[in-house]
Amino acid sequence: LPAVIRLVPRDPLRMDPAPLSRLYLDLGKRGAEAVICRALDDLTRRLNRIDDAHRGCDFAAIGLETRRVRVIAEQIGLTEVAEVAAHVIDCSADGNGMALGATLARLIRVTDRCVTEIWALRGVGS
Repeated sequence: LPAVIRLVPRDPLRMDPAPLSRLYLDLGKRGAEAVICRALDDLTRRLNRIDDAHRGCDFAAIGLETRRVRVIAEQIGLTEVAEVAAHVIDCSADGNGMALGATLARLIRVTDRCVTEIWALRGVGS
């Protein structure tokens, strides 16, 4: 039998620390962490809505929710998430189901990695 090769996509992770730094300077540790928690919770809820809309082939809802994901990502410095969200928006506007599925999967992967990285950075600063 041939060997099974497991493919594990690793997208480059780009984040801009400036928005998070500004939050901590402006709001202090507690305030910044509260804002970040709300933003990450909002991202999660919106990704779930996008997934539901994708299953229902609701391209308009996908575009709307993904625009909101992009804004949140930009506000907290998730550069890669914002960029991939722009690609999802383009695919949903084009009605390209195949590309949309691939870019949505990438959006979820990148968001998961960014969220993990934010919490890891938070742990360093604690």
